Amino acid sequence: MSHPPWYTRHMIMTDNNRPTYTLWNGVQLINTYPHTREGMDAAMERAMELGMGAKLYSSRDDLVWSADMVMDDLMCCE
Repeated sequence: MSHPPWYTRHMIMTDNNRPTYTLWNGVQLINTYPHTREGMDAAMERAMELGMGAKLYSSRDDLVWSADMVMDDLMCCE
């Protein structure tokens, strides 16, 4: 899966090469977190507060988590 254009543009414009997690709510960048366990935990906590538009990307792995994934998991288990 390729990055959405707005995410790709953000990553190109970033001047550091350190791996990061980026949290998005729709097309709005909420925050960038270090690519560590603590960074992932902080990003997930904030994502849960945002609701259905939340998506978490990794500069290493593309899409890591989205609120849609949670809903898909809940629907398949009913």
